[in-house]
Amino acid sequence: MSTIALALHEPAAGRVRDIWAHLGAQFGLAGIRRVPFPHLTLLGFEGLDHDRAKEVLERFSQETAPFALEAHGLGLFHGSSPILYAPVVKTPTLEALHRSLAAAFQALGAQTYPLYEPDRWIPHITLAQGAPARGTYGEAVDLLLGMDLHIPFEVRNLTLFQWIGPRYEPADRFPLMGPLCDVQNNPGA
Repeated sequence: MSTIALALHEPAAGRVRDIWAHLGAQFGLAGIRRVPFPHLTLLGFEGLDHDRAKEVLERFSQETAPFALEAHGLGLFHGSSPILYAPVVKTPTLEALHRSLAAAFQALGAQTYPLYEPDRWIPHITLAQGAPARGTYGEAVDLLLGMDLHIPFEVRNLTLFQWIGPRYEPADRFPLMGPLCDVQNNPGA
């Protein structure tokens, strides 16, 4: 599987890595190592070769200006490999980018994963994944509730990640170079 993500930059990336380190030290939560880069996943897909994916992402990067986003709070995806996450505010710009990318990849025959379908997608930054080695998720949640989980960040590129077992690695980055907008005074524009 390949993924398209928005990589976080400093200082937001450092804040997320600090949370990962703290949860790892306290509870042995290390599942985040599958994608060891602070990010927001837009799409997971198969069935489209790397060159075709690059063409689409190059076009989107030319048309999309950098923009601001922010994560607030705490969420939990339950299941066999639970995920603690910081929900990202779904702005009109983020939602339009996501819908357009999904449509473009599907039009080329890519099989996109259901969790990334526009009506099901929950934008988030993963804080921990998998069962804790020590303690419980309840204890991890208690710890996170005491932290400031407001994480503002600027989106500056689209990143194509490839599965290079046992983790995803960035294969290509596409700087956002569309029409300029004032991300400082117009977050989410």
